[in-house]
Amino acid sequence: MTLDAHELAPPMAEMVRDVDLAPFNTFGLHARAARLQQVRSVAALQAAVAAPGWRETPRLVLGGGSNLVL
Repeated sequence: MTLDAHELAPPMAEMVRDVDLAPFNTFGLHARAARLQQVRSVAALQAAVAAPGWRETPRLVLGGGSNLVL
């Protein structure tokens, strides 16, 4: 199953797989995230990091902005 980021209702409560990151970058470049979870608070980030599905998964935390090319 492939989801586009614009199809996801923020804030996402669950980790989703195979997400198009075009809506998340200024240039709209297509790149895929194997896994994606959006969080809107420190508490949500702490809960996501502690969740069993994320414990052994490499993570990259990104904030908003336009200084990232995927």
